[in-house]
Amino acid sequence: MVRTDIGNSGRYPEADALRPPAGTPPNLFAVHVAERMRSAEPASAFAERVLQGLEADAPFYWLTHPETRTWIDGRHRTIEQARPPLQLQAPA
Repeated sequence: MVRTDIGNSGRYPEADALRPPAGTPPNLFAVHVAERMRSAEPASAFAERVLQGLEADAPFYWLTHPETRTWIDGRHRTIEQARPPLQLQAPA
């Protein structure tokens, strides 16, 4: 994980639908991510590793979890079509 505050930036209004309503139990996954984010790698260190990898001709993407490939493909289609980031399109 890379330590960022992107989840709290307010840039993605569609993310509000993923937050539990006030007065309901917290989303356990969101709690887990928040806890792990506190000890995650700083963004500056990650950026440095990426640049070093690119200079060494490493592949641009490392698929460490092949089961995420379908999600990644959908994310790329979302970017290409300039749609909001959380409105993923199902694979063709």
